[in-house]
Amino acid sequence: VVLAVQTDPRLRREALDAFERIEARQPLAPDDQFLYARLLASVGEWPKARVRLGNLVRSNGANLFYTSYYGFAVLQYDGDTREARTCLEVMAKAQPDSRQTVELKARVLEAEGRRDEAAAVVEGYLARDADRLAFAAQLLERLGMADRAEPLYRKLALDNGQPGAILALASFLGRQGKTGDALSTVRGVIGKVSPAAVAAVGVEVLYHAPRVEPADARQVETWIDAAATKEQDGKRFLGLTAIVRMAQGRYAEAIRLYREVVTGDRPDPLAMNNLGYLLATHEQRYDEALEWVTKAKEAAGPLPTFVDTEALILIRKGEAQRAVDLLADLTRESPRPAEFYHLALAHQALGNRVGQSAAVRQAKRWMIRPIDVPPIERDQLARVLKEVR
Repeated sequence: VVLAVQTDPRLRREALDAFERIEARQPLAPDDQFLYARLLASVGEWPKARVRLGNLVRSNGANLFYTSYYGFAVLQYDGDTREARTCLEVMAKAQPDSRQTVELKARVLEAEGRRDEAAAVVEGYLARDADRLAFAAQLLERLGMADRAEPLYRKLALDNGQPGAILALASFLGRQGKTGDALSTVRGVIGKVSPAAVAAVGVEVLYHAPRVEPADARQVETWIDAAATKEQDGKRFLGLTAIVRMAQGRYAEAIRLYREVVTGDRPDPLAMNNLGYLLATHEQRYDEALEWVTKAKEAAGPLPTFVDTEALILIRKGEAQRAVDLLADLTRESPRPAEFYHLALAHQALGNRVGQSAAVRQAKRWMIRPIDVPPIERDQLARVLKEVR
């Protein structure tokens, strides 16, 4: 079990080997079968995992945890709405009003192109209990229905009155590119939350902005300065300023700031990763970029963000096949839309149009948005999504 929950795929493969040895001697208990199947999916063996999960669900139909996991997985990995609906029927009979049942039903309807019906399911769930407001707002946003989610986020902030709910609204508005409205919302909680929370949300809003206005950048920088003064930890907040510079397209300054952040005894692994990313995408210093990403992985493990950055650097460096190998595993282990997009770029670099198209379709299935990639990549993302079917 200890090996099974590790972030390193190599350790998870060791866990798989252990399960195989045990299964060769005796049948696995249902919970062990479930863990075994999840491990298979996490190391890129989804077809094998699907068979095992399907058998497990059919022989343990009363276990809604197995059924729920399998229903979501076949929908996400394969877009199989028919099998997902089979799971949904079981869940709806046992727990018709559970969040898992409502979300799976909405996702199946959305995958079938029945968006209005999907929204009606979520809104009907909310109508039965006002305490479900946050869940409904977040689910509608994840389904790509921001226009329906926004009134719920606003109602949550108004009814709740808590600074956390107001900052959640600000973050949502920022993700939709409504920068001015988002920053105005943040200003409404100054003095009610920590300066660090104000600064963090302000930076997040700018990072997602289609275009950063100078006045908005100055405003957020004053929040960063206030937080640094309060916390007496200037280096920590240099990283936030570096993100502002990235959002502004001032990449040389962002690199300089990140170089300051990564000095010292305990440098931030994310800052090392971001420095590597910028060195590759802005200065084409691929070898040094890879060194920094390697240091980030050594400090915090092979997190998906770090592996994705490594793959992008390899694409830029002309080693696209290595990038394909990394991203093929990564998109099976912890699929996210940006990683499918980068896999498409790797296939494009190799002249593999079939692979490129398949990866773009997966990115679209996972509802990729411009904010899913850093600002320096967003124009290229828009072109690829438009050109590749």
